[in-house]
Amino acid sequence: MRPSAVRRGLVAVLAAAGLATACGGEAGGAGPPAGPPDLTGTLTSVTPFVPRTEDCVEVGQRPPDAAVSSDDGPFCTDPDSDVVGSILVEEQPDRPMVGPRPPQGDKAAVTVATGSQILRHAGQGYVEAAFDAFEVGQVVEVWFSGPVAESYPVQAGAKAVVISEPAE
Repeated sequence: MRPSAVRRGLVAVLAAAGLATACGGEAGGAGPPAGPPDLTGTLTSVTPFVPRTEDCVEVGQRPPDAAVSSDDGPFCTDPDSDVVGSILVEEQPDRPMVGPRPPQGDKAAVTVATGSQILRHAGQGYVEAAFDAFEVGQVVEVWFSGPVAESYPVQAGAKAVVISEPAE
């Protein structure tokens, strides 16, 4: 192989590594998914998942057609659930809801699971974070995973959440 061919091959490999880094590949650490986030807004609620395995009704223990009462105990949750918690993200959190129509601005109740990517801006890149890094008041970018329930607020799973700005 001639030196110029080796040099071109080396340049191609380095360019591919640089592209992988820019796209969030392993070379530069994890980055968010490609494309714009589904929602950018302020965290207005952070709720860690706490499994309920005592003083509860096992799924399937109550007939599906049975009468429902506010005195009924809660259903047990799967202790092996992959849900870590949920966050409420609001595009315009300070705008009050007035009248029968929701205010302008999106709002999403987002379920965060063990497979959800949680990142924090760090300089020019990103660092991995955990669910306990979320704080009310932070600005986040969210990419949804799977189906989105068409309600207000929308309900979706998190593919990725990037903490853009700290809470004030």
